[in-house]
Amino acid sequence: MKKFSVTILQLAIFAVFVKEGLTVRCYNCNTDTHPGCEDPTKDDSGITAEVCRPSKLSGTSGNWLEDLTKLDFFEGSSTLSIPMVCQKIVATQAGGKRQIYRSCQLHGGNTNPCTIYSQKAKNNQNDIKIEACEICEEDMCNAAQTLQQHKTTTFGILIATLTILFARQFSA
Repeated sequence: MKKFSVTILQLAIFAVFVKEGLTVRCYNCNTDTHPGCEDPTKDDSGITAEVCRPSKLSGTSGNWLEDLTKLDFFEGSSTLSIPMVCQKIVATQAGGKRQIYRSCQLHGGNTNPCTIYSQKAKNNQNDIKIEACEICEEDMCNAAQTLQQHKTTTFGILIATLTILFARQFSA
């Protein structure tokens, strides 16, 4: 019985850490054109998560914050298999116009895309100030008010589950 419990525990841990391929589903919106982007988890927001692909990072949208994060060299490259992450950026433009932007982004490895955005914003002629920028790797993780809350909740649930499984295994 103990061997069976250990196998189930191993499968549960494996399932928590395995992702399907290189894809992640993220919310893609900005509060300038979609007021529901303030909180996409509300039923009436009208925003659903989308599978991230490099093609989402090409072209221009006409939105000042969205265009700041675009990568021109991926134009037309929808078949590339590149690890993707979710991001949430809060920024203010000259005149005090504040915007929240949630989207997909390339996994930067050791390079944090937020650092690049901050530098691009400083060099931009429109006086863009990045107030907050966060990157996360789980499906729909860029919906959280702060992404750290999402990670803490996920970690807490994992620890609670493991504690219960271990307690059951050793009490039997």
